[in-house]
Amino acid sequence: DQVSKTVGKSRPAIANALRLLNLPDEILNLVNTAKISAGHGRTLLSFKNPDDMLVWAKKCVTDDISVRELERIAYVDAVTGGNNYESFKKKLRDRNVSGYLISMDIHSFKIVNSICGVAKGDEALRWISENIRGVVGYNDISGHINADRFVIFFADDKINKVIRKIETINLQLIKVSESLKIPKIQPYFGVTKWEPGKKVEEAYGEANFAKNRIKERKDVLYQIYSQADTERIVEEKQMEDNFYRDLNDNHFEIWYQPKYAPKTNKLVGAEGLVRWRRENNEIIPPSKFIPLFERNGMIKALDEYVFREVCTHQRRWLDEGKKIVPISINLSRASLYFESVVKRYHDIARRIGIYTHLVPIEITESAAVDNDEIKSIADKFHGNGFPLLVDDFGSGYSSLVTLNMKCFDTLKIDKSLIDYIGDSNGERLLVHTIALAKELGICVTAEGVESQEQVEFLKNIDCDSIQGFYYSKPLPLTEYEMLLD
Repeated sequence: DQVSKTVGKSRPAIANALRLLNLPDEILNLVNTAKISAGHGRTLLSFKNPDDMLVWAKKCVTDDISVRELERIAYVDAVTGGNNYESFKKKLRDRNVSGYLISMDIHSFKIVNSICGVAKGDEALRWISENIRGVVGYNDISGHINADRFVIFFADDKINKVIRKIETINLQLIKVSESLKIPKIQPYFGVTKWEPGKKVEEAYGEANFAKNRIKERKDVLYQIYSQADTERIVEEKQMEDNFYRDLNDNHFEIWYQPKYAPKTNKLVGAEGLVRWRRENNEIIPPSKFIPLFERNGMIKALDEYVFREVCTHQRRWLDEGKKIVPISINLSRASLYFESVVKRYHDIARRIGIYTHLVPIEITESAAVDNDEIKSIADKFHGNGFPLLVDDFGSGYSSLVTLNMKCFDTLKIDKSLIDYIGDSNGERLLVHTIALAKELGICVTAEGVESQEQVEFLKNIDCDSIQGFYYSKPLPLTEYEMLLD
């Protein structure tokens, strides 16, 4: 009762308070399984059996827990010493003022933990929290959510004042990096309007939505939530609701973008790409639904669907006597984290009756760098006969690190590097990148090639294959089939 009177009657709040009191796991497990309800002015925990109740009673009835200690545990963040999210929400609800709610995150903060250690990372979080608190005014509030996520409320009526405070925080955090001698701390923010009576979770969700729109944009500091975002949320909800039905009804189509050898102009491969055709015949571009499905986990089902369809098409073409080429399939970073992914894909190919070397797997460079188990995953794919391609090479990550992983058979050079052709420094970069890949026994495919000048340059430096609009845009199934005749 003392716990619930202080922190409220929600299961997460009670469980969190008890966890921070260093109670044994057996007690915490009981809270997670007990039914929590209110009755006769006190909180009731209904246990599944008498033994559970006795374990709870023996430990907790005799413990003297002060209200002050419970309040500290319930509302003070264990890492930063400032407000936790529960405290932030309570204080914001108690205030009857308008303003702006801000969600803040740090770009690639895991690098700090990886390079400098978790202790240094926690120290950095404390410094970040202190610097934020140094910017917030008397009526403002800040709190630490978890990991590298923070939440802020500015009681300002003008957005330009809020932006100036955000810019100040950004400048302060640069100094934190310098003081602690750690990799650059680069925050990004989502901003939404707050009015009294609005649900905190709703406002935080809006700020998060805005923030996630610039997650991959290190050149943008903040994003303000707008009516267009509301429309986007509705649209995304509709896509989520229709996903499994449309997947079962085969409304997701596989299109194929050919790959050609520049020295012979012969078809040497293709990439399987997905398009979503709605009942009204409208085609939803992948840029709209892929990021959504990556966030909500639906991408795993879509990845498998695309792989299964490509295997089925390859098998049919073989049966028809067509001369087929390897068709690569993209595997999302979310799918990589499923332990059985390699076995799952191998079993699909085996059941359909297609050799795995005919369905190579593409993994983006960013996903490879972010996954600590990539070497083990790559070995399993190779052990089952799958060639591996690293996609979007050179689009912003540690490319030399990727080459040194020795996990990939083919390097797909991103269009951002191909567009350097015509610039002497950019051309030298491409020459040395392809030469290094060849020295390591890695084949090279150039993506996004659009001009004769680019084709000639790549041909002269021994690029193995080219994928881009110069040769062909992505083709629907029937048009691609004509290339195989």
